[in-house]
Amino acid sequence: MTDKPPIKVIILGAGCSADYGYPLGSEFFTQLQGLLPTLSDKARRIRECIEGTLHFLKHTRAETIDELANLILDGKCDEILANGHAPIADRFSAVKSAKIAASALFLSKEANARELGLRAYKVLIEKMFPGSDSWRTKLDRSEYRLLTFNYDRLFEMAFLDRFNVGIGQNPLYWTTVLNSGFPPLSDEPVEISPDRFCFLKLHGSIGVMASNWLGLQRVFHDSAGPIRGQEKGLVDEHFFSQAGDAREPLIIFPWEKHFIQSQRKNSFPARDYIIPVWKHAAKVIAEASEIRVIGYSFHHIDAHSLIAMLANAVNCKRLIIQNLEGECARIETMLRVEYPEVRAEIDRYPLRF
Repeated sequence: MTDKPPIKVIILGAGCSADYGYPLGSEFFTQLQGLLPTLSDKARRIRECIEGTLHFLKHTRAETIDELANLILDGKCDEILANGHAPIADRFSAVKSAKIAASALFLSKEANARELGLRAYKVLIEKMFPGSDSWRTKLDRSEYRLLTFNYDRLFEMAFLDRFNVGIGQNPLYWTTVLNSGFPPLSDEPVEISPDRFCFLKLHGSIGVMASNWLGLQRVFHDSAGPIRGQEKGLVDEHFFSQAGDAREPLIIFPWEKHFIQSQRKNSFPARDYIIPVWKHAAKVIAEASEIRVIGYSFHHIDAHSLIAMLANAVNCKRLIIQNLEGECARIETMLRVEYPEVRAEIDRYPLRF
């Protein structure tokens, strides 16, 4: 029996998408506000979701959508919802509206991001999949595993630009291609193939919807992914059924993730997704000989989840922090001083993605 070859893990944060127009921190409010004038009459309900989310952001002064979701789900916004007596259902409804607003903003940016070339993502793809073999062989043999905290689809866009996958026969997110866990059919379970390349979206993804049907989770998405030339405008039918019910984007805020992982009984549509995805993420990090964290700020709202996995990375020889120079220094100091359980040697790589 031979030992498994060492693997390398790359973890992407919001900084990786900033150069393509996606918001960082407090930019979310400004960019969401700027989306309103661009919406057509076919996006009236999307507009309502955006206006409601802006109202919450303004009154709570939350900088990020993650912070806003935490405040709403912790009951800190009940007074805004219903004079201090908001039922739990109102909280979930407000969070669903925030997910639709965030999804609409990110979807609106895809065409421009593609026009900008996605060079950084294409360089990353060449790094992970060198050589002249077929895309299938490259994915099967790659020493890399890719994790992202981002909801956007920039990596998928760059990947489809680089490789002619033939998505009609090979669903993009399934085990034979990106191995992300999203099933090609809505009634199939989440599945991630071990010991090969995977692209794990730790907080979910735009372009994917989740729902409860007869007590079971169902995931709906376009298996083809974001194909060039097939971008769709923002219209209500993307998020709302003909009956008027809002579909829930498969975006998982940190509050929801922590609740689901606590194993408490819940009916979150993402519950059957988040457990296996984070379990597999912990597995590949524990096996990694090298981990590179790019453009991730280690924000307090969710950093402890990643830090706990890094502390279990017993095989990791190098933990590389790639970010702006000041951020590299801040993150290295934080890890060394506050989290000595992270034992890997920390290297700074002060360079934009």
